[in-house]
Amino acid sequence: MEFDIPLKLTDLETPQREGALGPKAHVDVAGMSDAEANDLVEQTAYDLCENDALCVLEQDVFDRAYACARDFAALKPIGRIRITDALCSNLSVLSASVASLLASGAGDAADATDVVASHREALKAYACP
Repeated sequence: MEFDIPLKLTDLETPQREGALGPKAHVDVAGMSDAEANDLVEQTAYDLCENDALCVLEQDVFDRAYACARDFAALKPIGRIRITDALCSNLSVLSASVASLLASGAGDAADATDVVASHREALKAYACP
């Protein structure tokens, strides 16, 4: 799945082309209770921190991360800190993974192309919010 960097975050809600990664499930963080928003942040932060760095490309994780970024101002301060820490942490892991791939040569050329492409798309997804 490919990710297109939009001019503004909400442009992701209008798909520009077939197959591009964008939010599919509408999650209205601003309309949630504090407890619901906190649960969303905690679930998203857990997924980002406990899974592979490429998990941001999984549709459900992306939908939740996008909603948290879009409605960032609606989150309580602790939620903002938690989601920011999770995104930064996972971006650091992704960066280290890219550095490791480059240092190791990443196996054969066909595998390397797919792995590098996945990492490139994940980096672009992190650059957006």
